[in-house]
Amino acid sequence: MSNKLKLIHCYLKSNGYGESARCLEREVGKTLTFDSEYFSEAVNNGEFDKAVDYVNAYVNPKGNRVALNIVFELRKQQFMELLRDPSKDECTRKFFMEKVKPLILINRYTFEEDTQGMHKTYDLIHN
Repeated sequence: MSNKLKLIHCYLKSNGYGESARCLEREVGKTLTFDSEYFSEAVNNGEFDKAVDYVNAYVNPKGNRVALNIVFELRKQQFMELLRDPSKDECTRKFFMEKVKPLILINRYTFEEDTQGMHKTYDLIHN
């Protein structure tokens, strides 16, 4: 990444043009610096897909255990919130199979205990 792009990116962020900085990142195809404020805001607002996309743009979770854990925890929280709404039963099952299970298959042993707890929670709510 060129120093000029990093300087432009830094200027945009420090002068209140955060969205423009993220547009530059998308154009370049790489997150230049991790914006923890943007990430925290997305998580606090329940925009888990946005937070996961941001982490994925910064680092590939398949090759980074910390990023994989972050993405898994975000998906787990999203799954737990879906469980609270009984009208989304089919949606919850589909979400688990499409978003959570692939993460488990990447690192089965790390997430085995968490997913057992998720299954128990699902069973308690729906039985």
